[in-house]
Amino acid sequence: MRNGNTSGGGCLKSQTFLGENRESASGLYSGAEYFSLARTFKTACGNENFRQMNIMESLTEKIIRNTKIRQTMLKILTFQFNPFSENCSLAYDETGDAVIIDPGFYNEKEASALYSKIAEKGLKPKMILLTHGHFDHIFGVKECADKYGIPVYMNQEDNYVIQHNFSSRFGLKEPDSSFTTEPLEDEQIIRFGNTEFKVITTPGHTSGGVCFYDEKDKALFSGDTLFAGAIGRTDHPTGDYDKLIVSVMDKLMGLPGDVTVFPGHGPNTTISDERTHNPFLQPFNEPDSDMIDWDADGIELDGTI
Repeated sequence: MRNGNTSGGGCLKSQTFLGENRESASGLYSGAEYFSLARTFKTACGNENFRQMNIMESLTEKIIRNTKIRQTMLKILTFQFNPFSENCSLAYDETGDAVIIDPGFYNEKEASALYSKIAEKGLKPKMILLTHGHFDHIFGVKECADKYGIPVYMNQEDNYVIQHNFSSRFGLKEPDSSFTTEPLEDEQIIRFGNTEFKVITTPGHTSGGVCFYDEKDKALFSGDTLFAGAIGRTDHPTGDYDKLIVSVMDKLMGLPGDVTVFPGHGPNTTISDERTHNPFLQPFNEPDSDMIDWDADGIELDGTI
């Protein structure tokens, strides 16, 4: 959980991981369209830019050739729900199979934003995945699971959190926690369509917190374990600051730097950005011990050392 504004309203954001397609301001170009566009630019520029456009065309051809090695394409739509601006992710690939991560919609308007997008794109929800059990991440779980007849997966360590939510402290309704859950274990593989998510257990924000990692598409759904420039709070029941730091440092910071992080609140980030800019993780950026002169003289202050 991270304190957010009170806007709510199902604001939709989108992020596309590109496989065969290249993204443009107006949509997606197929490989053939992208190559054709390069030819058009070359013709329009005239002979004086022939060499420069040849270079562009060659690079474009290389991009397309390399891109076609990948036949899958994970797409992610992110909705901001409830007064805590919780990020609910709808992830799907070219098969149309989808997973819903942390459906925290609070009212009918927010629920409709998710359902209408699923219908619009003809998606087939296969399961609900929970990063943890806090109320702002589970408000819509029961309704969503019943609507699509799909299972809910959660680390069973968070059963206590589910049954002892505290939304009333914030003047909010209690979530319907009568849904049943299937267990998640560390390094378990979740499959849907042509996509695989690996479960990474990250206790700390709650005892049963997990992240979902798509190695192929370099995407990490971090829940409230890791944010852009922050980490999850640990002052709620089952929270543990020391465990959270160990989870982040030992299990997340070792992932490739270009992995995009989709957190439970706030904007997306990358592993490399958090390694270098997250103030809670600064010990990770200490210089190599070989570069430190441990025998150097101390700094003299007012005639003393």
